[in-house]
Amino acid sequence: MEGQRRADLGDSTYLNPILSGDYPDPTILKDGDDYYMTHSSFYASRSLMIWH
Repeated sequence: MEGQRRADLGDSTYLNPILSGDYPDPTILKDGDDYYMTHSSFYASRSLMIWH
């Protein structure tokens, strides 16, 4: 994590955007206390990345 941007400021606030990079068309789902996110990849692939 050294040298990488951290979104969590440690005081219940976050930098925006939470994820650095290009993640178009995000879809976010909450299940209990957990959040999950996926996004468009614009590639012909049979899988997708799911963030937890």
